[in-house]
Formats: sequence, structure tokens, C-alpha cells
Amino acid sequence: MKKLALIAALSLLAIGGAQAAAKYEGATVPGTAKSNAAFFRIEVATGKVVQVWGSGTQFAPVVDSAPLPAGDYHLYPTSTPAIDGSVVWTMERMDSNTGRSWLATGGGNTPLSWTPITEVK
Repeated sequence: MKKLALIAALSLLAIGGAQAAAKYEGATVPGTAKSNAAFFRIEVATGKVVQVWGSGTQFAPVVDSAPLPAGDYHLYPTSTPAIDGSVVWTMERMDSNTGRSWLATGGGNTPLSWTPITEVK
């Protein structure tokens, strides 16, 4: 019976029944004729996010005001092309364990940072 259980478990592993969670995930903001595309990378366990715009070759951090607890963090981008050829975008981060969420704020000449999104009271 133990042999059968071991064979079943190994079979599930072989066909992808158990996969390790990703350490990193990525999200993008598409570019337009007037706006560079962006790539954001998040470390899922820590919530640490870095960004790179256009054809840049060096990541810059999206700053947190305080260290985050360990969690299961993910990025959620939105974007809409504007009539003038630019793009209106947002980037949210959420911890899927707690529901805590943040909005990336700043941009232009101001570094991006995370602003907490408050709960409904």
C-alpha cells in the first residue's frame, strides 16, 4: 500500500501536480507613441518591487515607507491610452493573505512609492 501511495505521489509530481510557488512575478504598463513602456518586478514573499522604463537597463525601487511582513504579494496594473497619445496607468500591490493593498504614487521627477489603500469603514 505504501508503494502505491509513493508511486501516485511521484506521478503527480511528474505531470505537474505539485509546483513550487514563483519567487518573482512581473507586470507591465504598455507603451504608446508618447509614453515608454514599463516593467515592474515583485518578490512575492517580501512585496519588494523594482521598476524599469523604456529601454532602461537598471531597476529602480518602488519605495516602501516601512518594512513589510512576509506575505503573498502580487501586482495588478491598469492602463488606458489617452487621446493625446500618452497612457494613463495605475499599479496596485496586494497581499493575498491579508488583503492589504497599496497604490504606486509619484512618477515624472518624483520617485515612485507605495501609498496604502484604506479599508471601507
